[in-house]
Amino acid sequence: MLQAIGHMSAPLPGDFGPRLEAWYADFGVPTRTEGTALDVDLATARVVYRPVQDGLQIMVRAAYAVQLHQAREAVGFLMAYLLEGAEPEWSGDVQRDTMPPNFHLCNVVSVHRAGPRFLRVTMACDSVEALRVGGMHFTLLLAPAVPVWPRLDHRGKTIWPSGAQALHRAVYTFVSLRDGQFSFDVFEHEGGRVTEWARQVKPGAQVGVTGPGGGDFPGGAHLLIGGDETALPAIRRILATSDPGRRGEAFIEIGDAAMVRDLPKPAGMTLTWLIRGRDRSLETCLEQAVLPSTDRHVWVAGEQGMARRMKALFRSCGLARTEGYFSGYWARP
Repeated sequence: MLQAIGHMSAPLPGDFGPRLEAWYADFGVPTRTEGTALDVDLATARVVYRPVQDGLQIMVRAAYAVQLHQAREAVGFLMAYLLEGAEPEWSGDVQRDTMPPNFHLCNVVSVHRAGPRFLRVTMACDSVEALRVGGMHFTLLLAPAVPVWPRLDHRGKTIWPSGAQALHRAVYTFVSLRDGQFSFDVFEHEGGRVTEWARQVKPGAQVGVTGPGGGDFPGGAHLLIGGDETALPAIRRILATSDPGRRGEAFIEIGDAAMVRDLPKPAGMTLTWLIRGRDRSLETCLEQAVLPSTDRHVWVAGEQGMARRMKALFRSCGLARTEGYFSGYWARP
């Protein structure tokens, strides 16, 4: 087990503890208090915040270097938010002055059409095995002509290039990972930076990725899942990897009927394609869905406003934070 210890010598405001606990509760992260300490279960890492005489001690433990790094980065971001820019000083199993452990260089193998409005990109990556654990998403990094990639500084903090060297970062879902390669699907929309890149990129081109991270596979014997075109790759992978005995409903809202097709899924789940402007809306279908009282999960992704409304609706109906995932993949202008 790897371990990093963070220390903050700044005095803690009186409301620090309640704000810290509330932040994690808002994201459905399990916590428990032990005396004055807050113990946080991040699934892939454990974090313990403990007030000490001269400030705050933060212990982070994880089985792998990538998970430890990602947990430390998340803690650093949260501390800067709650304590007006203050950051921990780290000791222990902390990498410094090198590439981040979750950063990987990859080369384009091929791009081909994977259906209406989708391009499938296949990448070669020497560290594919490291991408298998920790979530179903990754971040694609597109650089200017002369790339400058992220690095860890002497404190172990990731420093991202800025200004003219800034990277375009976009989150995607793995379609497959095997034999030194992985693939992902790009939803085509005019003016999209990654759309234009995928249309023009040549085999052999080098790009960076970070990950995996976020978007863990939902639990629950009963699953209600819904999204639009941008969520289709994630929905497809969740259905394909679900337990054969899972039950529930899946709703996918699309603008082009040519996108309708069979998707691998458990026999006990129904799949409904909704043609935008013709059928009931995705929101209506989700609002009218009937959930069991236990062993359930609601997964919704797509337009930001829709995701927020669905989160508020299901929370008001008694859905626990650990029983739902609501994510805005894009925002209206």
